[in-house]
Amino acid sequence: MRMMKTIRFGAFAAAALAISLVIGCSNPIAQQSGAASNSGKVLVQIAHEGIPLANVQTAGARTLIPNGVGLYYTLVFTDTTTLNPQEDAVLFGAASTTVALDAGTWDLAVEGYLSQADAEATSPAVTPVVTGSATGIVVSAAETTPVTVDLTAALSPGEWGTLNYAVKWPYSGINTVTKAELTVEKVGGGTPITVDLMVSGTINTYDNYWDSEVGTTLYRAVGSIDLESGYYNVGVTLYNGGNIVDGDIAHIYNDLETAAVFTYTAAHFAEAANTTALTNALTAADTAKTGVLVSAAGEGIPVGVDWVTQAALNTLNSAITAAQSTAAIALSQVDVDAAETDLTSAISTFTSAKTAGTYDPAADATLGLYVGSSPTPEANTETLAQALAWLQAYALDTTDYTILLGADESLPPWTLGGAFSGPTTAADGKTGVTLTLKGYGTERTVQLSAGGSLFTVDSGVTLVLDANIRLNGRTPNTAALVTVNDSALELNAGAKISGNINNSSFGGGVYVSNTFGNTASFTMSGGEISGNTGYYGGGVFVYSYDSSYPSTFTMSGGEITGNTAIDDGGGVYFTNSYGTLTMSGTAAISGNTASDEGGGVNFNSYYGTFTMSDSAAISGNTANYGGGVYFNTSYGTLIMSDSAAISGNTATYYGGGVLFSADTLTMSDSAVISGNTTSYTTYSSSYGGGGVILYSGTLTLGDSAAISGNTSNSNGGGVHLSSSGTLTLGGTAAISDNTATYYGGGVYVNNTSAVFTMSGGAISGNTTTNTGTSYGGGGVYVSTGTFTKTGGVIKGDTDTRHRPGENTAKNDNGHALNIAGTAMRNAEIGNTDNVDVYNYGGGATYSPILTDPFWDKH
Repeated sequence: MRMMKTIRFGAFAAAALAISLVIGCSNPIAQQSGAASNSGKVLVQIAHEGIPLANVQTAGARTLIPNGVGLYYTLVFTDTTTLNPQEDAVLFGAASTTVALDAGTWDLAVEGYLSQADAEATSPAVTPVVTGSATGIVVSAAETTPVTVDLTAALSPGEWGTLNYAVKWPYSGINTVTKAELTVEKVGGGTPITVDLMVSGTINTYDNYWDSEVGTTLYRAVGSIDLESGYYNVGVTLYNGGNIVDGDIAHIYNDLETAAVFTYTAAHFAEAANTTALTNALTAADTAKTGVLVSAAGEGIPVGVDWVTQAALNTLNSAITAAQSTAAIALSQVDVDAAETDLTSAISTFTSAKTAGTYDPAADATLGLYVGSSPTPEANTETLAQALAWLQAYALDTTDYTILLGADESLPPWTLGGAFSGPTTAADGKTGVTLTLKGYGTERTVQLSAGGSLFTVDSGVTLVLDANIRLNGRTPNTAALVTVNDSALELNAGAKISGNINNSSFGGGVYVSNTFGNTASFTMSGGEISGNTGYYGGGVFVYSYDSSYPSTFTMSGGEITGNTAIDDGGGVYFTNSYGTLTMSGTAAISGNTASDEGGGVNFNSYYGTFTMSDSAAISGNTANYGGGVYFNTSYGTLIMSDSAAISGNTATYYGGGVLFSADTLTMSDSAVISGNTTSYTTYSSSYGGGGVILYSGTLTLGDSAAISGNTSNSNGGGVHLSSSGTLTLGGTAAISDNTATYYGGGVYVNNTSAVFTMSGGAISGNTTTNTGTSYGGGGVYVSTGTFTKTGGVIKGDTDTRHRPGENTAKNDNGHALNIAGTAMRNAEIGNTDNVDVYNYGGGATYSPILTDPFWDKH
């Protein structure tokens, strides 16, 4: 086999072998003849250069590839105007050649073969070893235009190449090398091959010889290993009391030989290399990067701020990584000095690449941290981490700060305010501080990089998340993404809190809590809380401890959506005492899930108040109990007004829209509970309440409020009165178009302590669907309890045609009303003049009270 020269690359794509061809342009394949007056000349040249790899231990690590010199290449030029490829190919077996081309624009295809015979073979054709191309080559008369072509060689599993190695080290003058090994292992895993370099065998020769290049006698171990095509880590370890560990990456290709040569001198075995200069260079590299922004063309970079391209920054970062590796290992002074030289050169190149920004900050906001109403940002705070560090050192009481973030950023947990201190605490011990976080131009993501809350907002600080900011959490995590203790959080339009999976504690997105004598608040005027998980409160968890200083959650806009509670409160969980939850404006809680109680909201704050107004909506949420709202607390109040809506939610067992066990639930104006469902289909007298199930307290419907279009696959399509619940219907309010499978399409009264009082409004268009003889009550079914009617209308199906507005029992058992199995059939019950009083209820087993001065028997 042919011995191939080791090639060192300066730039290398991990998926492909890159052999650079530098090409100067010219004309059709006029071979070596003289150029016409309208032609130019093309010099095709093969070039090779080395590359250090950051993922190998030593700074001098190489990528080893087969030598390209000696391959035979064909060059085919195509005129882009005629689109016809030239039939004559240029064939050469040297390092360069010259071709003449007519003036014009050309595309070039290059193929490389192991031999001339392979290049010329046609039947069958031989697949080239390497290929490459260049397009749009503009050739001008009497000129040469340089073009670079990268040749790539595909790996060939199942085919074999050869690794030739030579390892050399000093024969005398150092501690005796007691062990020397070469290890070859396929990148990505595989069975390693280990060669004892000090023992001659079938693949290894070990001897000593005079090396004229080094000028001393060396031990050497040479040999070859046949390997399947692919990438291999090649490592060398020499033991002499202080080990040398070295390594390269070798590329093995079918029928080609790749050389790995390792030569060590006494300098490599030096015990104490001086790394001072290298350490200083690393410090200088960090200084060179400080405050420099990345930009493709400098858009939006303010005057006085330098920027570089991402490629320039990547190059310096690679040099820093290599230097850090060498500083840590310090195998020899030679390696350390070489690393310092390389890094210093990289710093110089990076510094030369810096370009001053030209953006005028007076015309618009610039990146950074602003103090108060200052028109210009503080210096050196272009990242969030820098800005928080600045606040740690310089924050003042009663001062507003704004951070304008210009790029995505990864950040560990930080504490804002409070009595703490440390490397990740900002504005500690301060009072009256407001910190606003905004994204510049487009959405900027702050990614939580370690477990815990990204921001823990403690006393003295208010955190405002403003436009174009997304806080993104972790999977899994052990805390809410934002924790608010005795302090305040504001979420505005365009801000998002998302993607935090807290499997072990309260609050997926936000946790709010106060202590005795302090308040805590969360104000959401816009934005989004989505895709979070918490044990209680998938989106938001609020704890209100002190009756004199209650916690508050005020939501006037934005959406809490797609969150999950492992137990209760898919969207929001509000607990303890005297807290206030307010939804107004366009606030929406939608598409959340709780495994147990309260798909949208779980509210159990003792003496707490939950208010919904304007067009606030709770919709599309799911739970076992209380699909939209689970409201279970002593003396609690739920108020719905304006056009507030609880709609399209699903509960498995009780309360598709609302499960209520508290003090007062009031619906006024045009508020509506509609389109909700309980899904459990097996009959139980306790299941149901498609719109509302009321265990205790009073549900009052007034004005034109409505409970409509709800479905219970058990009982009480609109309302299920259980335990000591009281329902009051008045004004022009309606319970309409609801459906129950068994009892009470509109209303189901099912407890001796339950009370239904109807002074106005209408119960219409409701239905029970089961045709079994024991069920019924299309409009109202009273099993036990009190039904007092002094006004309003309950209209039954008078002719079995089931027309709109008529309540219907599909078994014909009490279209309008069924009391304990004694039905009022085909009747309209309402305020009608000049009719006799009809005391309906004879024979009722449980003697419910039914009172109405105007019963129209028909």
